[in-house]
Amino acid sequence: MQPRDIRVYLLDARTAAECIAAIALDVGATRLRADPLVKAAIERHLITLGEALAHADQLDPSLEFRIPYLPAIIGLRNRLVHGYFAIKWDRIVMMVESDLTPLLCVLREITE
Repeated sequence: MQPRDIRVYLLDARTAAECIAAIALDVGATRLRADPLVKAAIERHLITLGEALAHADQLDPSLEFRIPYLPAIIGLRNRLVHGYFAIKWDRIVMMVESDLTPLLCVLREITE
């Protein structure tokens, strides 16, 4: 497999973050906390977000200083994939509600 350009990874991360924001806005706080289909969709996009940023970080380690919570996002991806049984959904909801907007601002700035 041929390596991908860093911009592609960053655009993948931005798209995943925008999807999470759109889902959260569309369904509201109650469904975000309780609906299994919504949770699965959010988890899937969080995995893509973390994986894309992990690859981008390998290509440009200075991203750690530009993208807020980068190590935590990558760590969350790893936990969702490998430690799914220990996920605390309230923490994910809190992150979506408070940390997603600043992350999206940076990703939009980097990819425009």
